[in-house]
Amino acid sequence: MVSFVTKDNDIKGLRASIDALDEKIIDLLRERVEISKQIGQEKRRTGTAVLDTAREEEVYARLTARWGELPADYLRSIYREIIGVSRAVQAPVRVAYLGPPASFTYEAALVKFSRHGSFLASGGIDDVFDAVTRREADFGVVPVENSTEGIVNLTLDRFIETPLKITGEVFLRITFDLMNRSGRMEDIQKVLSHPQGLAQTRRWLAHNLPKIERIEASSNSEAALIASNDPTVAAVAGQEAGKFYELCAVRHDIGDMTNNYTRFLVIADRHPGPTGNDKTSLLFSVKDRPGILNKVLGPFADKGISLTKIESRPSRRELWDYVFFLDLVGHIEDPKVKAAVKKIEKYTTSIKLLGSYPRGEIRRGQ
Repeated sequence: MVSFVTKDNDIKGLRASIDALDEKIIDLLRERVEISKQIGQEKRRTGTAVLDTAREEEVYARLTARWGELPADYLRSIYREIIGVSRAVQAPVRVAYLGPPASFTYEAALVKFSRHGSFLASGGIDDVFDAVTRREADFGVVPVENSTEGIVNLTLDRFIETPLKITGEVFLRITFDLMNRSGRMEDIQKVLSHPQGLAQTRRWLAHNLPKIERIEASSNSEAALIASNDPTVAAVAGQEAGKFYELCAVRHDIGDMTNNYTRFLVIADRHPGPTGNDKTSLLFSVKDRPGILNKVLGPFADKGISLTKIESRPSRRELWDYVFFLDLVGHIEDPKVKAAVKKIEKYTTSIKLLGSYPRGEIRRGQ
């Protein structure tokens, strides 16, 4: 690591060293953007997609190896913005997400795409899938499961009905702030939030604001919007909603559960190439006979492939007919994954690849 030392090691001299470094960084960033523009021209010429998730993950992995002992999250947050700008100068990426604006799904979209894109708030999960299917958006972001509330069934059902693929996943820690216009507890006369927001902060509110009325809103973002116009109202919502509606935090992180995470899926009409740290999602159905599910899962165990999740849903074709969603570690292009999937075809009545994509990171305390 390069060390910058001034004659007296005083703060003025150290700041001068930082200023010199900043000028070099700006020059290098400008050069990076210019090269990104050239890459964009070549992608347009060859019809290549602007977003290359595998390439982005390769950049993160390579630079993290050089980053040393500093937390990898620092580097990823910096390069998320740099890569986002590089992507934006090639072509703005259109992202549909489960709205309203400043929702937790919007936060997940920012984690994946940074702020350098065109974001479309959609009223429901159906609307996100439809926007991507109709090519009104290049990507969609939808919730699929919560660590305390379980599976989002509508998301799984839409994969049965549409040809869209999973191209990425994001794990977001769900935290709730108490926020209002002033940032003062004594101004609060009513607390608004989505029913889940109120439920997941119930103990904190009962202990700290026992006499304050709690009112349900259609979303956490709507609660924040109302609070921005009424000084007597406090909203329970995420930090992004507070920023969006220019509210002040009265208290941070008031949720009753400290490990409350939601997994979000990024959907598109394609899935990326292998990165070496991937997950594959499959949808399959089987004939109803004894031991059939064990036969389907056996080839994965034989190949040493880890399964991370299996869920069943009604197929909607006939009574008591089910389909299964399976997540496994590895990419469909990995030889052992490909061989295992090929082997289970004889035990299934149908099988569909939902996508192979980079595994998301669960960053504790994020």
